[in-house]
Amino acid sequence: MQWQPIETAPKNGTEILGYRADSGILLIRWTSPGEFMTEIEIGVSELSEKDIYREGWFYADFVMGGRLEDGELPTHWMPLPDEPR
Repeated sequence: MQWQPIETAPKNGTEILGYRADSGILLIRWTSPGEFMTEIEIGVSELSEKDIYREGWFYADFVMGGRLEDGELPTHWMPLPDEPR
């Protein structure tokens, strides 16, 4: 597996590894908040409907996750490794 430019990454919700020089390797996927928020979270959210369904790169870590924007965007990606056998 080789690192590839982020422009070639899948934008179908597949979890992949992303890379940024300032933070290293991240677990990321192209999605929108509406894909992972519950109906209750959407109902009480201060996000506009446009922002709830606006797609972009999102990361996940051990505590939380969030949208990556502007200077936070990953520069490279690679698929997740195969599961152990």
